[in-house]
Amino acid sequence: MPETYAAGLRRVNRRRALTTGNIAARAADLVPEQRPLALRVRLCAMASGRIVAAFSRALAEQLRKQLHGRFPLTETDPPVGQDEP
Repeated sequence: MPETYAAGLRRVNRRRALTTGNIAARAADLVPEQRPLALRVRLCAMASGRIVAAFSRALAEQLRKQLHGRFPLTETDPPVGQDEP
């Protein structure tokens, strides 16, 4: 088991070095009381990632509409304000 040195604490961390992206290895290092909290944190991170993706898609759509209003993309594009029913 690799050891890491925590310089600010002046001690050696005997837990596994968390250099890999293996989540199961990290959960194995936790005491049983900490495991549900770690799961909630991971689920929250995944949900926030989905929210950010949805938000960025919505912003991209708005930007496309704004750019279309100022700069028609082609000659066949409808005039501003007439592209939606």
